[in-house]
Amino acid sequence: MKFLLLKYFKAIQKRLWLIVLLIIFAVGTSYGVTKYTVTPQYRATTKLIVNLKPTEDVEAFLSDVMAYPKLMKTYNELIKSYTVTSAVVARLGLKMTPEELGASVTITSINESQIIAIQVLDTDDKRVTQLADEMAYTFIDKLEHIMQADNVFVLDKAAGRTPTKLKPNLKMNLAMAVVLSTLAGVGGVVLREYLDSTLKMREEVKAALNLVMVGEISVWGPRKKRFAWVRKLSFKRLLLGWNGGDGRNPKAYQQAAASLEHSMLRAVPTKQNRRILEDYQTLYRNLVPLSVLQEIKTLAITSTVRQEGKTTVLTHFAVLLAQSGQRVLLIDADVEHPTLHFMLRIPNDIGLGDCLTGRVGVQTAIHDTRTQNLDLLPIGNMTQAGVRALGTQPFELLLQEVREKYDIVLIDTPALGESLVPQVVTPRADGVLFLVGSGTVDRDQALLALDALRAAEANVIGAVLNNFEGKMEKSPFFLERIDNQIKLSQ
Repeated sequence: MKFLLLKYFKAIQKRLWLIVLLIIFAVGTSYGVTKYTVTPQYRATTKLIVNLKPTEDVEAFLSDVMAYPKLMKTYNELIKSYTVTSAVVARLGLKMTPEELGASVTITSINESQIIAIQVLDTDDKRVTQLADEMAYTFIDKLEHIMQADNVFVLDKAAGRTPTKLKPNLKMNLAMAVVLSTLAGVGGVVLREYLDSTLKMREEVKAALNLVMVGEISVWGPRKKRFAWVRKLSFKRLLLGWNGGDGRNPKAYQQAAASLEHSMLRAVPTKQNRRILEDYQTLYRNLVPLSVLQEIKTLAITSTVRQEGKTTVLTHFAVLLAQSGQRVLLIDADVEHPTLHFMLRIPNDIGLGDCLTGRVGVQTAIHDTRTQNLDLLPIGNMTQAGVRALGTQPFELLLQEVREKYDIVLIDTPALGESLVPQVVTPRADGVLFLVGSGTVDRDQALLALDALRAAEANVIGAVLNNFEGKMEKSPFFLERIDNQIKLSQ
């Protein structure tokens, strides 16, 4: 119960801006509708008093008292009669029918006394008082001719008093708009969170996957996405070459590398960067005991679907390990979407695919990076034969060879939802990290992917929750730019 409340509270906190925006919209709409579209309505009241005829005859007096309720009902009907309303319409020159005027008049007896209240509703605050008073005086005049009665007098006139404004009630409408929009916003967020089956929090991942949580990476601040599609299109054309190249155009590659050099190496340590750096340090400290106990020298990473951030997390972790003094090799085995050579600005002319098909040796295909102690084996020219070799002896021999030279080997594999390669590669690694993108993957999807790893007899040592959302404000490779070397406890 506590976990659910915390989950809903975080969801409301995350979308508080949306709730506030909904409240502002509701209040603005309510104000506009109330102020400019709702027809105002006013009420004026004129009071009459009905006197009983004075008499010394007790029986006659009691008879008048007994007949008084019927007399009041008669007066009520007479006031709203066509005779009275048509006379009022004619005297004031109203642009309404007697029936419409009669429908706007209400007659009440105040506390069953001798006082009659004539209440008139109208859209004009000045005309409504005239209507109420004119109804009273016209009724008295007609009463003398119809019933030869002169016992009704005006007690309180409507003229001189401010009529009551019945609608619109601006304050009440605004208050209702605030309350209803708040309830709608909070209810919508809670309902959406209740129906959302994606994994977002550490507790959800642990409960759903039954894995050890070895790390949790904080959310990056998203940059503005204005005209992002223009930049994306331009950058894609830059990478592929203006003539529709295949990405290996030397001139286009130099331009792309220069663009990356300019845009991705300007990062400086910030408060947010330091927080995320602490997350990677925690991941490092959690993995060290596992790697020692289980003798892990080759570590693979995979995820359920694309864009959960596995390559970014693996690259940062590799940089962190290298800066701590360990010799690290990154192997790009993501045959679907290889990106490590772009991220680390390494040519992709030769690599893993060439090694598996016997074109070049492993040492020839390995490239140095700008980070000391960190090397990269890019994807290279990966053919169908190379993909098939990932599940055979050549790949195992390659791993045995690099084990002897490096302290740890990190392998990037495709997402399980788009390729069978992880089920072939991960069993050959000493350990596997299963990455979960917060709010990206459904619970059932993650379970199916994890079951596939376990069916392949991969050694899944734990899960990493990655809250990566959108693009970074600055380069993700801030670790390379920190002046002071990171000192980690072994």
